[in-house]
Amino acid sequence: MKLLPSSTEIHSQLKRSFARCEFCQIAVAWASVGFELFDDLVENKHKIKRMVVGTHFYQTHPHFIEAFLDCANVRFVKPTDGVFHPKSYLFESNGNSEVIVGSANLTRGGMETNSEVALFADKSDLGFPEVASDLLSNFDRFWDDASRFTSSELGLYQKAWERNQQSLKRLSGRFGKAPKSGGSDRGKHPLEIEILNMDWDRYFSEVNSERDHHNIAGRMEVIAGVKALFDSGRTFAEMELPDRLRIAGLT
Repeated sequence: MKLLPSSTEIHSQLKRSFARCEFCQIAVAWASVGFELFDDLVENKHKIKRMVVGTHFYQTHPHFIEAFLDCANVRFVKPTDGVFHPKSYLFESNGNSEVIVGSANLTRGGMETNSEVALFADKSDLGFPEVASDLLSNFDRFWDDASRFTSSELGLYQKAWERNQQSLKRLSGRFGKAPKSGGSDRGKHPLEIEILNMDWDRYFSEVNSERDHHNIAGRMEVIAGVKALFDSGRTFAEMELPDRLRIAGLT
């Protein structure tokens, strides 16, 4: 048994195990494209005995689904109650079996940049037959709960995935401009932004204490002006640039 303490080590071991196996079985919560193991799987679909991939929260990349749309040995768990969340890999070849179980999804982040950890085991490890048997039972259950995508379902999924990406972008990243010193900090994390962490009572108190145009009267004037712009019947996209800048608070 061996600990794989990083995403890159997990990826390297998965590639080695896949290269020497005859068949593999995979169950992961999410999958994406753009890394070497994905390319290996696409080029060697005949090695996939069963692969089950979750799609909850529209995290699985639609290009991954498209790559295996014609593969009868790949199924997907479509959004349901609860979250399909395993990360299990089983490789079989010439009477030998290898197992990798841990935190890494079949995604570029899980294989390259995330903080991940997994355990590798093979038939030389004590108790391995029982582990492999239990894992196969899990694969049986996962397989029965999954199904293939149709082309029309993929089209609908693609649109939902695109909408979800915008939400994820709003929740991630940092706020503010990068420091001019050239440091690695690109701004503050949302949890470090004071106003984003105020409860309503404190926010209201802070606004009431303002003495310039940011006070209650000034803010209500801005809201009234924005309302008047929208009352004109124009959408935001149809408004002139100066009006859009006013609504966004940039002028």
